[in-house]
Amino acid sequence: MSLYGALFSGVSGLSSQASAMGAISDNVTNVNTVGYKGTTVRFATLITKQVSLTKYSPGGVQSKPKAQIDVQGLLQATNTATDIGMSGSGFFVVNSVADPQTSSGGYFGYTRAGAFKTDKTGYLQNSSGFYLQGWPLIRSDGSTSAAASTITIESLDYMRAYKNTSGVTHYINANIVNDIELRPMNLNTIGGTAVATGQIRMGANLPSGDPVYDSTNPTAGGRHDSSMLIYDSLGNSHNATFTWTKTGANVWNLSAAPPLGASTFVIQNKDGAGNTTNYYATGQLEMVGDFSAAALTGLNGDDFNINGSSFTFDNTVTVANSTSNVIGISNANSWGDVVQAMQNAIYAEFDSTAAGGGRFTVDTANSRLLITQYSTTAGTSAAAITINSMTDTAGDGLSLYMQQWQSTGQTPSQTMTIPTLASDNYYSLANNYASNSTQRGGLVFNGNGTPAGINLNQLTVEWANGAQNMTGSTTTTGPQIELFLGNNNLSDGMVQLAGSYQITYITQDGARFGNFAGVSIGTDGVVTALFDNGVRKPVFQIPVATFVNPNGLEARTGNSFIETDTSGSYTLRVAGEAGSGQVASASLEASTVDLGEEFTNMIVTQRAYSAAAKIITTSDQMLDELVNIKR
Repeated sequence: MSLYGALFSGVSGLSSQASAMGAISDNVTNVNTVGYKGTTVRFATLITKQVSLTKYSPGGVQSKPKAQIDVQGLLQATNTATDIGMSGSGFFVVNSVADPQTSSGGYFGYTRAGAFKTDKTGYLQNSSGFYLQGWPLIRSDGSTSAAASTITIESLDYMRAYKNTSGVTHYINANIVNDIELRPMNLNTIGGTAVATGQIRMGANLPSGDPVYDSTNPTAGGRHDSSMLIYDSLGNSHNATFTWTKTGANVWNLSAAPPLGASTFVIQNKDGAGNTTNYYATGQLEMVGDFSAAALTGLNGDDFNINGSSFTFDNTVTVANSTSNVIGISNANSWGDVVQAMQNAIYAEFDSTAAGGGRFTVDTANSRLLITQYSTTAGTSAAAITINSMTDTAGDGLSLYMQQWQSTGQTPSQTMTIPTLASDNYYSLANNYASNSTQRGGLVFNGNGTPAGINLNQLTVEWANGAQNMTGSTTTTGPQIELFLGNNNLSDGMVQLAGSYQITYITQDGARFGNFAGVSIGTDGVVTALFDNGVRKPVFQIPVATFVNPNGLEARTGNSFIETDTSGSYTLRVAGEAGSGQVASASLEASTVDLGEEFTNMIVTQRAYSAAAKIITTSDQMLDELVNIKR
């Protein structure tokens, strides 16, 4: 048995060394394969149970290939933003088809081969033909659903979610790998974007030497204007005029003329507990479209209602002779004349006492009637002003907060309400400030010129041009605008010092429409779309799949792996968290193969193979000698 055993032991040596050479050949040929993990072959003895103390029964050797999947390859920089490498443990999740929800025959796998490029339909596909899967990101809708998982990026909240084909938001379960919870990334669907203003920051010097503003002597000082640029959700730019008014020693108030195209504009104060009070509220009625005699004739008989009082346009009454409830337009030569007639009629009805700087003022240059909310009694809330209805009898385009109705006789159901101001935080008429001892200023300054109290930090806008209202982050409205005027006791914003009114800085975010220009990818796997208007918008997050025993994964063609009982189940993680690797943008992980080591192993394997062959030939010669004994 010993000679035959030696013969078969040599055969096992040939087989094992051939297996080792096969692994070396794969390693060498994949030396430039992105993300390739080299395989080493170890050997284990095959022992035949010894039944005698005086004779040895050989067994042989068995090869044990070991995939070194957990070995980190060198990261090499590239010029392609969609090339991604993994620094640390974990794998990218891929699928053999672009969109597993709409395709059949695909399967999920895991890879470190991150050379992704867009295919003809815009999906990210690596050089092996696998498609990147991950979590789409959309702005948070404030959902309290347990399924909604959020991520904060640059102080804004985003959800791992997407809208399905029915337009319903699907909140992603970030722990599951399937065709519902993981979606492909398609760059063609990003398109363009326009971003609404989310923050305005301003710093300026309000002159400490200014007198308290007197509306009867406006040239004496105490009032200064600034123009603020605001972008709506459609990318339209608007100018809002902010007015600073000195109301007492070290006290300034803020009022505003709303931008064209808005229905209401409210300055608010939000405290640390999240409680919001309205500080100043204004709205407007605008006349839009080209002024013409025909349009003026068609306006006759149209009416609108304010706080229960109806006002009707009449082309038999002059502008100056407008009376309670009657808006005279017979001699109007422009839309500016029409809004002047509107103010005259409203004053005649219930606001004649406010004719010095009251609630209804005209902007003839922009053909609009401005409506201001205020309270003249300390400690008392002001009642809201409501535009209840409007009837456009001739379809001439009379507009209520920029909403136009074209069909004859159509009665709009929309209303415009200017929010009620809080009892202890309101804007009042200039000549009433002195008597309102409990009135709180928008800005109250210390003796050194720094703010002692900033009582306004937020703006809300209701748009009438079709843009999304900025009244709170919900499914139908956008977030309010944050107004930063500095910090208390610091000179990093608004200050009150000697000298003239000087603007230090005014900045705002938001942008007009911009086309998609490319992407950048962060170490946390967040894919940010870049647009040619300077906007950056997070759209996707690349998860990292980790395994207890990554070396137990089963290799598949295309440098991908699937899980096995040996590897254990996957865990999806955010890149860089809980021990998972970080994503390296514009980088690729090189093969872990060391050519010098492989060539050395090749020589050793070749010699071992030759030695195993020598065992066979020697055993064969010995068997020949044994056979020759009989001769």
